Amino acid sequence: MLDDGTLIGIAHGVYATSEPSWRQQVWAGILLGGDTCVIGGLAAARLQDLVASEPEIIECYLDPGVRRSRTGPWRFIRSQRTWHNEPRRTLIPQTIVDASHHMDDDAIAAMITGARRRLNLGSVEQVLAHTLRHPKRDLLLQILHEVADGAESSLEIRYRRDVEYPHKLPAAMHQLNLTGKARIDNLYQDYGVIVELDGREFHQGLAASGDSARDNQHLLLGFATLRFNWGQVARTPCTVAAQVAAALRLGGWNGRLGHCRRCGGR
Repeated sequence: MLDDGTLIGIAHGVYATSEPSWRQQVWAGILLGGDTCVIGGLAAARLQDLVASEPEIIECYLDPGVRRSRTGPWRFIRSQRTWHNEPRRTLIPQTIVDASHHMDDDAIAAMITGARRRLNLGSVEQVLAHTLRHPKRDLLLQILHEVADGAESSLEIRYRRDVEYPHKLPAAMHQLNLTGKARIDNLYQDYGVIVELDGREFHQGLAASGDSARDNQHLLLGFATLRFNWGQVARTPCTVAAQVAAALRLGGWNGRLGHCRRCGGR
């Protein structure tokens, strides 16, 4: 059957009837790993729709006493994991802790904010507390704190981390609704300033019209609106901070703009 193409070999003893998909590769890892095998890391994150891409390496967790040495896209790790669903994958809090080893800061923030409605944030902290070594422990704790405080996107977290905190701006209130029609990303209520963040590269058409209508309503209530996109917050956070500070001063803020490592002593 292999010779005539009826079957395609995935690994020793595991075959497919067509060119194997990524999900079939996941199942092959389970079959190769045996009864204790659980999919984890980025592969589990993809199965749980926490990330968009299918990772090239499929992490498979096994009981410590089980040994597997295989070639192919699987990485077998001797460590116990609690699992759910089929194919067996780690629980979401464990998935977040394991997958974040291989992700950059923004991707981690996007994963956690995307999972916030399916997740008890404290459960991630519990898993992290029982993890002996984690290269991004402090970052994970910071993001969990931000999400618990109302951040709903990775851009909101980046704004707080790179604009608001290091430049010593006053702390904004988040996700409030002044008009009954839309929530506000950042509200500096005492100074009459709103800061809205848009993660899309382009913001046009009906969406932009809706933004303008909300900005006009907020202006009539005495609030000026500043809008920033991802590129501005990510690439020029010091400039964004200076613009926000200028708007706050017009509203009566008498604080002093701080300087982060990027802007130095300017």
